[in-house]
Amino acid sequence: MRTSSEELTLALFPNPSTGTIGINLTDLPSAKISVYNSIGLLVFEKSDLESKIQFLDLSEVPPGTYSIQIESAQQFYTGKLIKE
Repeated sequence: MRTSSEELTLALFPNPSTGTIGINLTDLPSAKISVYNSIGLLVFEKSDLESKIQFLDLSEVPPGTYSIQIESAQQFYTGKLIKE
């Protein structure tokens, strides 16, 4: 996890997932979420998020390991997401 200011409070659930992933964005108002496959192609994006809990429907994404990036004006998070 990398941030430009204080430590983030962030939770991905469930991880691994079979389709829908929840993200607790308590400390990231107006964030943007990007999900990339193992070769770096963008497979999902959602922006201008106002709610503290977001649900991503990844049911159309094939099983595998993905990189998830969440960024706001002042903070940036990179993590791993597993789709079964």
